[in-house]
Amino acid sequence: MEILEGLAAPGGGGNGGLAIEQILLSLLLAFVLSQLAAWTYIYTHAGISYSRTFVQSIILLAIIVALAMMVIGNNMVIAFGMIGALAVVRFRNILKDTRDTAFVFFSLVLGMAAGTGGYTLAVVGTLVFCFLLLYLHWSRFGSRTTGDSFVRFHLAGGGGPSPAFQEVF
Repeated sequence: MEILEGLAAPGGGGNGGLAIEQILLSLLLAFVLSQLAAWTYIYTHAGISYSRTFVQSIILLAIIVALAMMVIGNNMVIAFGMIGALAVVRFRNILKDTRDTAFVFFSLVLGMAAGTGGYTLAVVGTLVFCFLLLYLHWSRFGSRTTGDSFVRFHLAGGGGPSPAFQEVF
């Protein structure tokens, strides 16, 4: 613990003098609240583009951003350095659903709130976000039809579909 306390001293470790307890609280809060958001995503997700790695990314992004906000602190030089470093990273994943973009953005904001010590804002924001998602899910807000689904067929025997099946489908 003495080594960790030395890192928490002003100027040590680049954390701007944050106590180890505050660092752990910020990261733990980012983890717990983003996991709540991820569970809400899992419960309310509809469609065929579900991705386990996306759900994990919701959690990881919040923790990474919280840590980044603690590293940046009030230092503009570090902030611009991180922007430059992140500009080099090229993301090749395409979000197939605009709702997924909302979750990514929420995860980033949650991490910012937790990383800057806005604990009340992080908790209240997460609860409101999750409640609104549940409301939208349960009320089926925005739905124009009552049932969107798909049917999958598997033909035994390894052969291709017969002309009769092709004509029907």
